[in-house]
Amino acid sequence: MVKRKAPELSGEQLAAQLAHQLARLEAMRRAAAELMARDQLGRDFFARGSVAYADLTPLLEAVVKLAKKNPKAWDFPEPPEEIAPLKQQQAEMVKSPPELPLFSYHGYET
Repeated sequence: MVKRKAPELSGEQLAAQLAHQLARLEAMRRAAAELMARDQLGRDFFARGSVAYADLTPLLEAVVKLAKKNPKAWDFPEPPEEIAPLKQQQAEMVKSPPELPLFSYHGYET
């Protein structure tokens, strides 16, 4: 294989070539930044008809990590008085949930 010598360029030509390459690089960086700033399919919006399943494990792990790091940040004040009866009703419903029919079709219950 015969190696060919690159033509020798003048300083001005080398500077012009370098300026051109730097301008292209800057244009690529701007384009990449614009693309990354856009909403992304599957993260910011979802295709029509598809169901988005979220894996909450990383989020919950982060919450636990933050809670362990600063437990006082997770101390919430007591709820106002008007919410207390609702909490009591909720606790009672959990203890003895209302009986619901397994199946109901036009008045027919099983």
